[in-house]
Amino acid sequence: MPKINILDSSVYNLISAGEVIERPASVVKELFENAIDSGADRITVAIEEGGIRKIVVTDNGCGMDADNLKKAFLPHATSKLATASDLDNISTLGFRGEALASIAAVSKTEIVSRPQGAARGAKISSDGGAISAVEQCGAAEGTTVTVSDLFFNTPVRARFLKKPAQEEKAVTDKVAALILANPDISVTYTVDGKPVFGTSGGFENAVYTVYSTEVANKLIWFDETREDGYRVYGYTGTRELTRHNRSLQTIIVNGRTVSDKTIETAATQAYGGSLMKRCYPVFVINLIVPFDEVDVNVHPSKNEVRFRQPNKVFSAVYRAIEKALATQARSMFLGQEERSSVPFDVKGGSTAEKDTLPAAKEAVAIPEPPQVKAEDEDKWRKALDRQRERVEQSSVFTHSIYKPQTKVAAPAAFKMTSSAPQEESDAFREIDGMLRIGYKVVGQLFNTFLIVEQGEKAYLIDQHAVHERMLYDELIAKINAKRTASQPLLVPYILECDGAQSEFVSKHVGKLGELGFEIEPFGADCFKVNAVPDILTDINIGAFFAKLFEERGKIDGYKNGDMITDALASRACKAAIKGGDRLTEAQITSLLDSMKDGVPLQCPHGRPTTFAFTRKDLDKLFKRIV
Repeated sequence: MPKINILDSSVYNLISAGEVIERPASVVKELFENAIDSGADRITVAIEEGGIRKIVVTDNGCGMDADNLKKAFLPHATSKLATASDLDNISTLGFRGEALASIAAVSKTEIVSRPQGAARGAKISSDGGAISAVEQCGAAEGTTVTVSDLFFNTPVRARFLKKPAQEEKAVTDKVAALILANPDISVTYTVDGKPVFGTSGGFENAVYTVYSTEVANKLIWFDETREDGYRVYGYTGTRELTRHNRSLQTIIVNGRTVSDKTIETAATQAYGGSLMKRCYPVFVINLIVPFDEVDVNVHPSKNEVRFRQPNKVFSAVYRAIEKALATQARSMFLGQEERSSVPFDVKGGSTAEKDTLPAAKEAVAIPEPPQVKAEDEDKWRKALDRQRERVEQSSVFTHSIYKPQTKVAAPAAFKMTSSAPQEESDAFREIDGMLRIGYKVVGQLFNTFLIVEQGEKAYLIDQHAVHERMLYDELIAKINAKRTASQPLLVPYILECDGAQSEFVSKHVGKLGELGFEIEPFGADCFKVNAVPDILTDINIGAFFAKLFEERGKIDGYKNGDMITDALASRACKAAIKGGDRLTEAQITSLLDSMKDGVPLQCPHGRPTTFAFTRKDLDKLFKRIV
């Protein structure tokens, strides 16, 4: 039998370092979080050569005296836990007590610290785990940790490091996430002596610092607090603001930046059919949950968490973002102009004219319609006043840094599809016709794009995309109104399930029935599908239920219509006018007039349907004006 060896501390510290310290970004994260837990409100991070050569993190926190410095490099030494019961209520960021010992084992590390109110500071250093004696020294209040020559004594680990530029990007991304997670802390970040980030406090300032102005101006604020103590708040991008990767997605749980599939999926699903394939939304999501509802001790570097009730988390995030997106118009009416804005000005931010935010509680000035009859004037004015009052109460203009590119009527006035709640407006119906009159059909381009003119504006409309969206909305409306009928199958479909799938179908058979499915038990773990919704007679039943089973853990977070969104989009696509179909002016006018709720801005697959340009835009293009 092999002999069991008790490992020396020099060996198990290296093993521990391999779990906690992967690269320079890992070091920065651990030191930054320790600085936060020390009570600091100012933190400085400086790196050289991607953090491989040197990392310096300075804070103005509580500091450590000489006695505590002696314990700083010891494994499993922490000021944040005392008993096993503390693991059930972790409120600090760092708590394992492994970070400093792990960092010291694979680098040359020095800590200089001075407690608040102390006359002098103290210094201790480690050279690959060889710890020096504590020395008295002069120092500012707080702590400075310097880490040099990372992995100098573990050449195998050093060979796996990427080039300095790539390691620098990883550190920058990590600092950016930490800034967003801790917006009330002033952070200065420099790379090779050059400043990269500098924040002065505040969530909005943090967003503008980390994201570009172009991105930040297209974010919508949301803040939802539930009775069970869950709070979800932050910013999410407009439907048009997407990226081809998840680089602009930040998830923060109880102040800790994490990666979590449940929250990612909930946020993405809230956009419904607004996203194109392989496109991802932009968001900064803060989730606050009771400490005993989340386990942060499931990953050595604490990059992941485990929720006690993931369905509740999914529902909270989904609903919060869905509600935020409902404030963004999904349709536009011909003849609207761009809404004015005021310069954006925050401490430490830019006051350039291009940095704009909506004015606080700004009313949308709906343009006066042409040729309004005198007898309709009083009625129209009353309707407009009621409409303005609704806009002033809308959160998109009072709690958002979203700057829409075109002026829209009150968000609540638009008919929403399955990804947003519907709300009717008598005022909107009264001015509806007046907003849409006066446009002129110029013609059709390449038998695919419609050209429409009104006043000083022109619109280029994708005929297939806009008709597809209109048909899709009609199908969704039938489902929301529970007007779907069932189409009996000539030969019933036998659905075979495993135990978990069978339980799921049994639980949701009533909900599926509301959609038009007729399902009954048919032996052990089998069901007989006798009918399908009449609007989906060509549905692939097997593929539909396979997708349903794949997402069964999240089904309670959806509305009924969301279960068959993809199938509806496919049906609408097949029935819509195609690109290449020649349309007469009368047919174009009929198509536009049939869109009672305005011209949709996106098709069910997330593609844009309409672009607007002004006479001034064309004058600039042809250098008629400069």
